[in-house]
Amino acid sequence: GVLVFRCVLWDRQVGGAFRGLLQQFAAAGPGRASFKFLEAGEHMDYDDMVKHRAVFLFPWDSELVIFNELFSANVPLILPDLAWLGKWQPFIPWGSTDRGEGTETNDWSLDAGVRPPSWPCAPWIENRGVLKGTWSELQADVFTDECPRFWMHQTHFMQYPHILRVASVPELVLAPLREDFTGISRAMGSFNYGSLQRSLRFYRWAFSWLLEGRLNVAT
Repeated sequence: GVLVFRCVLWDRQVGGAFRGLLQQFAAAGPGRASFKFLEAGEHMDYDDMVKHRAVFLFPWDSELVIFNELFSANVPLILPDLAWLGKWQPFIPWGSTDRGEGTETNDWSLDAGVRPPSWPCAPWIENRGVLKGTWSELQADVFTDECPRFWMHQTHFMQYPHILRVASVPELVLAPLREDFTGISRAMGSFNYGSLQRSLRFYRWAFSWLLEGRLNVAT
């Protein structure tokens, strides 16, 4: 089956709705797609994780160690697409993109002319307080602008190849029935091997350059 990796969202109201929808769609689907939730506080060895056909991961920040570890292990990954990710951002605001407030601010900016012209804005948004106040005051609109969408698209979640990105719960349910996870795993392995070779070439060059510089100074 598919492992649904732990996320703080699953214990909140929207997470409860997601669990119910996933169960109903899986039961009504054309096949026998099964999903297992890795609950908060529950531990699972990597040996057990890789026994699953794929892992569904809903990012709770802009960079996750578990994402890179699973990708490096050639474990097929299913993630929400950009639209779905933006819709649920208000429920799990990324701390790394929070502008902050008072003395705790991240709103540094590059000097004029230094920022690449392709950047529509700095990567900071006012997301710390999106869940404060009443439900009617939920500031979900801050994630529909060009700026946060642009920065979400720059993450490894959106840039890495061989990742399945789904737009809805029905697409998530159909993914194990339609996709060739074995082929995807092989493609990930090929990409990882190529990345390793490029990294080794770079570090060999870097060490050679550094050692040559030290020898020149010594002489």
